[in-house]
Amino acid sequence: MDSAAITTSNLVRRPVQRVPVRLVNAVGRGLGHLGVQGSLLGPDAACREAELKTGLDDFGGESFREPLKVLLESTQREARLHPLGWQFTRTQIIRRLGNRLELQAYWKRHPEVLETQIVQPLFIIGLPRTGTTLLFNLLALDPTYRWMSFWEAESPVPPTKMTADRRRERATMPLRMLNWMVPEMRSKHIFAADAPEECGLLMANTFESETFSFMTDIPTYRNWLYGRNRVGAYRYYKKQLQLLQHLRRGERWLLKMPFHTFNLDALLTVFPDANIVQIHRDPLKAVPSNCSLQSSYRDLYNETVDCGQLGKATLEQLGHGLDRCLDVRVHAPAERFYDVQYPTLVEDPIGVVKGIYRHFGLGITDEVLGLMRGYLANNPKDKHGVHRYSLEAFGLDAEAVTRRFKRYTGQFRIASESTTPASWA
Repeated sequence: MDSAAITTSNLVRRPVQRVPVRLVNAVGRGLGHLGVQGSLLGPDAACREAELKTGLDDFGGESFREPLKVLLESTQREARLHPLGWQFTRTQIIRRLGNRLELQAYWKRHPEVLETQIVQPLFIIGLPRTGTTLLFNLLALDPTYRWMSFWEAESPVPPTKMTADRRRERATMPLRMLNWMVPEMRSKHIFAADAPEECGLLMANTFESETFSFMTDIPTYRNWLYGRNRVGAYRYYKKQLQLLQHLRRGERWLLKMPFHTFNLDALLTVFPDANIVQIHRDPLKAVPSNCSLQSSYRDLYNETVDCGQLGKATLEQLGHGLDRCLDVRVHAPAERFYDVQYPTLVEDPIGVVKGIYRHFGLGITDEVLGLMRGYLANNPKDKHGVHRYSLEAFGLDAEAVTRRFKRYTGQFRIASESTTPASWA
């Protein structure tokens, strides 16, 4: 076929929603017919609301203004959100702006934070749905690593001494709501307040994050990100890590986010001594698995879910991102990288862990290896349900997907996953 993705009418569906959610959205639509339309605030109004909510007024510069403007305009024009989706999005924007205000206030009170050294952080990268979470959770069992939990990534700045720290409690409620609203999410990705969390929440505070376009279809913003120099955003991300390390020390950072794969140039500029583990998986499996996860998020936000358009946009985004990754790796120091094949991770995760430690000259104890074996025994494949997905569900053509990723699969000798005995993503 000539097209990598084919959008047909039967791939557009209504969002999967529980009855109370449908009722709330129905009321919201009724109000819309009366002229009370769901919408986002403009950038200035959003900033004012965050200022009122926090009692602060210093955002620490203007670098976030352009990405915030592009994000809000793209969302307003293109996202096709249902009433709850508008509310969720508005809440997220105000929360990220509030985080910026609180971060800046903390750095002003404690300027020494920005002198904190981050030495040889270990990043886990790879296409979404390639087993990065499995490896992340295993390595997080090593107490020498400093990783961030969901609750501290969601709200990095602790309250003043006069106020009780309720950040963990506040983070638990939206996770419960997510698991209630989208029950099948647990078969795709597990969230918990105390679990190791990837870097997306910190990057969202820059408003330069693929996370926003993961949740809903905002092509203008997504395309704008493609051409954006992300070094400034990664410097802001590093400052957040310095704050978290100042609050709780660790021997070295353990960090993970699939979208780091697409921004290796910025990552290596800001963290030149980073150690990077990149996991590689057959795109014929990784791409539809990623689409399936995104479609569940779209249920939370969108009036309709166009699975054909989702497949097309995902193929474009992942292909573009991997091209950038391959361009950077041509010139990057080879010793800074350790490549892992997904089938090898599934078949022998402990062997992969040992290989990582050997490559980067790190030590690991038998006790830690025992903890990792226990984790694997207690978290078997499909513990929370079977995740089923296919290329066809998202209008994707196997031949064209293979052709799009030929450079990537050839460079890393990625084999077909048809013989892989199990799947973790």
